[in-house]
Amino acid sequence: MRTDPAANRSPRPPRRALARRSVALIVFAAVLGPLAVLAIAVTHGLPDVGQIRAAADRDRVTMIYDAADRLLFPLYKEERIEIPLSRVSPDLVHAVIAVEDEHFYQHAGFDAARIAAALCFSTTARRSGESFASWHSPSA
Repeated sequence: MRTDPAANRSPRPPRRALARRSVALIVFAAVLGPLAVLAIAVTHGLPDVGQIRAAADRDRVTMIYDAADRLLFPLYKEERIEIPLSRVSPDLVHAVIAVEDEHFYQHAGFDAARIAAALCFSTTARRSGESFASWHSPSA
């Protein structure tokens, strides 16, 4: 029994289908090629994601603007806005001073007793990882 060698081969796609696939591939490459070049050109020189995240971790607000100088969005870890002391309520100033240093108005900014205690503390043996502020704090 003789077998036909052509019967063992997989059938070829018709020439018309092959031509359509070739044209589709050429059109696809003709559209995607310029788009890829455009994307590379537009993004060249832009910061990477790590640099943007690092900018957001700073203590100040970083404002991001577009090419027309319109604000797109701010990046910040904490939004800190500088306000002149003259615009801050005196009650808030007194409250912060009271919490930070209850004797501030008696020593005008330099508490000799606390400075001496800090010097003694720093020169004597301390517990590991502890600072004078945590040792002195009533909540510690």
